[in-house]
Amino acid sequence: MKYLARNLIAAVTGLVCSAASAAPVIILSGEVNGQGPGPLIEETTVISIPTGAVLVFNDPTGQTQTIAGPFEGPINADRTADTAPASGLDRLIASRSAEQSLLGAIRTAPGQAPTEAELISIAQSSVQCLASGVKARLWRPETLNADSFFKVTHANSGAVAGSVWHDGTQQVDWPSEVPLISGAHYRVELEIAPRPVEITLFLAPRTFDTDTDLASWMGRVGCRRQAFALLDRIID
Repeated sequence: MKYLARNLIAAVTGLVCSAASAAPVIILSGEVNGQGPGPLIEETTVISIPTGAVLVFNDPTGQTQTIAGPFEGPINADRTADTAPASGLDRLIASRSAEQSLLGAIRTAPGQAPTEAELISIAQSSVQCLASGVKARLWRPETLNADSFFKVTHANSGAVAGSVWHDGTQQVDWPSEVPLISGAHYRVELEIAPRPVEITLFLAPRTFDTDTDLASWMGRVGCRRQAFALLDRIID
């Protein structure tokens, strides 16, 4: 009887462990094997992330995790070495250098991307960040500079608000009626824009001592444009 009991306990334990090892994760931004944000995948899924790309996902415990390329292996792989204090900025700089090498002489046209890391751009769908203590402001490209109604929708709660974005103004305050929640998904619609923009927004957990520390954090959570803007500020 004791032998049977031990076998039964072992079997149940094995099932529990097996279920835990196959727990799902949800993709917040980036791509996994050709699939964009939204799908649930098993945490044992083998993924491939190229140099310069970043994957942001919620693990089975609900914590937000980030993997910066190059990476190949199971999504739940132990990446302790990647989180060493000095590695975040090093990987960000390497990613920036790789991107510049790939782009060569190609540069973004003036007025089509904000140079300030503090602004939330609606130029394209992306992951973006807001530093602690900074007022949330939206930015639009010069090509969309005209009187136009805009609205921001919180994807989870459905909270929505907006107003007129006036001609000659590239920045506008984030509508106070829509809550700012770290890791939340938002849709920004500008009437004169060809399509809505989807934004995953991360709020800095604290005030960082230096722009270097802030850039490193932004790079880890996937806010590449803003992290690179801070790097440019540091280098200049």
